[in-house]
Amino acid sequence: MPISRTRRGLRFFEVNPMTQGSEALTRDNGFGGSVSIDPTRYLDVSMNYSHSVAMQFDVLSVTVTTRLTNWLRRH
Repeated sequence: MPISRTRRGLRFFEVNPMTQGSEALTRDNGFGGSVSIDPTRYLDVSMNYSHSVAMQFDVLSVTVTTRLTNWLRRH
């Protein structure tokens, strides 16, 4: 199944719950990256970005993690 736009301009993965095809469906010349910082001893912040060329899809996620044990020891 070639990658093409279908009903109302939607991409194939937005229309079909399951897509079948050859291994070429999973091949993607996309890229991604991530950055993590630790502003305090008990807080971590990370940002991840991924771009799919074949599916014309971008994902941006931000994660905030707390280490409550370090914070509780301090108080």
